[in-house]
Amino acid sequence: MKSTQDSSHNPVIDQSLFDQGALMMLDVDEQQEKSRFQELLSESGFEIGEQGICQVNQKGVKNIASIFNISYLYNKMAGHKKIRFIKIDDTVFEITPEHLVHRNDFRKLLLSENYNLTCSNRLFNILVNIIIKMDNNKFINDKAGFGKIAEHIYNFGNKILVNNRLIDFKPNIWLGKKGYHLSKTDMLNISENPLNPSLVWHTFFKLYGMQADLIIGFAVAALFFQEYMKKEKNFPLLYIKAGSGRGKDGLTELFENLFGIKHPFASVNCAGNSTKIGIESKSILLNNLPLILNELTEKEFLFIKSRYDGQGSVKYSEFKPGNISERTVNGPTVITTVVDPKDKQIISRCVFINLDITEMQKKAFEQARNISKEFSSFNWTVLNNISFTDIITQIEQFKRKLDCSVVQPRICDNYSLIAGGFLAFASLLPNSNELPDFDSLQNFLITEMKKTEDLINPLCYFLREIERLSECKFAQKYITQDENYLYFNFNGVWSLIPKSYKDEYFPFITSSYIKNLIIKSKYIAHYGRDFAADENNPSGKPVYNFPKCIKNSTRKCFMLLISELPGYYK
Repeated sequence: MKSTQDSSHNPVIDQSLFDQGALMMLDVDEQQEKSRFQELLSESGFEIGEQGICQVNQKGVKNIASIFNISYLYNKMAGHKKIRFIKIDDTVFEITPEHLVHRNDFRKLLLSENYNLTCSNRLFNILVNIIIKMDNNKFINDKAGFGKIAEHIYNFGNKILVNNRLIDFKPNIWLGKKGYHLSKTDMLNISENPLNPSLVWHTFFKLYGMQADLIIGFAVAALFFQEYMKKEKNFPLLYIKAGSGRGKDGLTELFENLFGIKHPFASVNCAGNSTKIGIESKSILLNNLPLILNELTEKEFLFIKSRYDGQGSVKYSEFKPGNISERTVNGPTVITTVVDPKDKQIISRCVFINLDITEMQKKAFEQARNISKEFSSFNWTVLNNISFTDIITQIEQFKRKLDCSVVQPRICDNYSLIAGGFLAFASLLPNSNELPDFDSLQNFLITEMKKTEDLINPLCYFLREIERLSECKFAQKYITQDENYLYFNFNGVWSLIPKSYKDEYFPFITSSYIKNLIIKSKYIAHYGRDFAADENNPSGKPVYNFPKCIKNSTRKCFMLLISELPGYYK
């Protein structure tokens, strides 16, 4: 144990915990504590003499301790132990339960700062009772990490947002009788200059088109991660898919600049030797700030499933360092990868951004990179001007005008959250004409939801394989097309699909199941009574036994509408 007056006596205690600047916040309370100390001294028959606390009896003055003033600062729990922090004159002491039970332990603690204790056990017990009665019921907690570390407190490295008021970093923050000892890092810095929401929108829209809605909507929603997780018990992952050199790192750099995060602080390169513990040790620090998993590989896919519903898989054990146990996910996750997800559970947990369809704009990106350094006031601007209620209200309004019956409820919820975040952000722009109108946003998000749903549908992977086979000469005896229709003989095509492809994309799925999916899909043509295409009779029979001559052989074929086929086929 040691005081903070001279750190050379004992190196165990963290000097920063007693930062004098932080203790200045308690000056008013200290004056009250001193008055309380004087009252309790009198009640116990003690007073302050020339040499400190003394007792006056019939035989004269009996000195007890060379102490003139005691102020009770706060408490801290260490396991089941209550540690008291008191200020004796100008020195702060950490008082453990052992010090209040054993007079010699208390005496040694005081001697470390040249205070003398000379009293009987009876008088020592009276002094201990005085200290206990001064307890002001203030508790301080160590809060490692950044972002939202407590209700109404956000640690942004160089700044702290307390009750929506931005102040310079202080190691100790008090809200009433609750205190928090905060971590410090130079890897997170936000600007106090006002944010220009229009600049944010135009920068992302210029580079990513309507997918800027997804990026900004996710960023806004991320700041309310804890609230949304508490309400819905899940939070989608942002899945950025692109080939090598297509700008994944560039997008994540702009995304990090929104939050004022320096790249190494929130980013993990999964292509290296990253472990689950290594990833989660970083995630634990971020709270509602995004964890970015770059170059995600298939071996991490099982691990990221748990991040959707908040049931993380690892954490550090306090008792056995290096051991792992279940933990709760603190914040949102952004993924970049070249890998297509195949697991339906992963697909239904993600909001997808496809950079392969965006135009590469090197000059525009360099301009955006410079401009984005001004974005780091995004955090406190959003938190000051948007509430979680605003997000939920926008989500509900969006869903009321949306027909989600075409996709899974989980997918609808994921993209609706993005819509809520984006629409709330749109309210910060002075000119709403700068943004896509509601109908444009709705149509875009419906399209994105259907694309995500298609990733789950094995029929889409079957159509992709037809596309590949149609370019192979050996398969053209089974596949042909004209201006309106695609014709293919199912059995012939099915026999040409490699077993490895079937095992990967159609596990446990039979050919008859794929046939039924085609017949029930929007892709298949329907015939009316006269065996001609009839637009007025969409309920006509689906055509899957049409006799079509292909390469001088007539085969029974499925007829698909080219106008309805997925975009990747056209």
